[in-house]
Amino acid sequence: RTVVWQGSAGDRRPYADHWNGSGSTKLGLYKINGTSQGTFLLDYNGSRVSGGTPQDRSVTWKSATPGDIPVIGDWNGNGKAKIGIYTTDGTWILDYNGSFDWDPENGDKVLNWTTQPVGKPIIGDWNGNGTTKIGVYHDGTWIVDYNGNYIWEGPSVDKLIFFGGEGFTPVVGNWTNDLRAKIAAYRDGTWWIDVDGNWSWNQQPDVLTNFGGPDYLPIVGAWPVPPILQNISPLSGGAGTSITITGSGFGAAQGSSTVTFNGTLATATSWNPTVIVVTVPIGATTGNIVVTVNAFQVAFAQPFVANPSISNLSLTQGPALVGFVITGSNFGPTAGTVKLGGQNLTIVGTWNPSTLTVQVPAEIQASPTPKSLVVTNSTGQFSGAASFTVTLAFGCSF
Repeated sequence: RTVVWQGSAGDRRPYADHWNGSGSTKLGLYKINGTSQGTFLLDYNGSRVSGGTPQDRSVTWKSATPGDIPVIGDWNGNGKAKIGIYTTDGTWILDYNGSFDWDPENGDKVLNWTTQPVGKPIIGDWNGNGTTKIGVYHDGTWIVDYNGNYIWEGPSVDKLIFFGGEGFTPVVGNWTNDLRAKIAAYRDGTWWIDVDGNWSWNQQPDVLTNFGGPDYLPIVGAWPVPPILQNISPLSGGAGTSITITGSGFGAAQGSSTVTFNGTLATATSWNPTVIVVTVPIGATTGNIVVTVNAFQVAFAQPFVANPSISNLSLTQGPALVGFVITGSNFGPTAGTVKLGGQNLTIVGTWNPSTLTVQVPAEIQASPTPKSLVVTNSTGQFSGAASFTVTLAFGCSF
């Protein structure tokens, strides 16, 4: 996937992280404004389109000078990425509380990790406890604040690692999705990835791969991908019918994701990464079922056939020759049948896709037991049954 977002030459550094805490990675850029301030441009809603505020964020935060490096991390472990700056003299300035304002009285931090050499800042949840920690890389040497207390306590507690070398770019990612950040080294399109997270290079299971090339900057993230629809069952039904959608990439919870039936929004009764259960909404018509996750819209290959559905009867009982109105949907444009207890009712007037006027014929016998009323359209799809009781004429009793 190629995305052009807030494109400009020269002064912008790309980043990606979980700005709004939804679990999927979004884009971001950092640029220096003149010589005194830096601005973070964040694709806060993850649309990959420059949506402006309030959907996206433009944050000018703290003084900055050329050479300062933006850093992004979940410093306090609340599930949302926060901003920060690593200065040319090795100082870390962190928006610890995630307010996008500089307010040290509410927890923001200035850190001088004085035992480290000034190098490239590296960040990651090294021990998997949910908070982002700091570190520094210089020509293949990684110095990592493993326990996250912002104090260098030597390699027996923190980490002093040799991985990469001169001319390599350090990369950090959760390659195996086990919560712990792991390291990699990138140079001219080649990636050396410490897949098993043991802080050293092994032929197996570590990975040597090529992606990119000279002059490319590596970025990593849990990029959202389109959901995959494998099966939908059943592929026909009326309003209220339970429909099961199986596949992958649906997400652990529904959140802002949706399911529509030919454009009509459905209500989900169950949602997990591989199975969605929804009910056919009132007003649904024949057409595609579309699942939308992380702004990706995927339609199932086969159309869903919306059966006739009865939503209301103007009368639920009456004698022979009484007329009443059936309201619903998907009755179709051409005439079908309406049956009461298996016997045809008389259609009065023109057949309509959502409203039918019918009359109980004289030959249908009265009974205190309600009879099933079913609408069948011209293509053979039939509704769920409604109930109508044929009574005796006024003044008579069973």
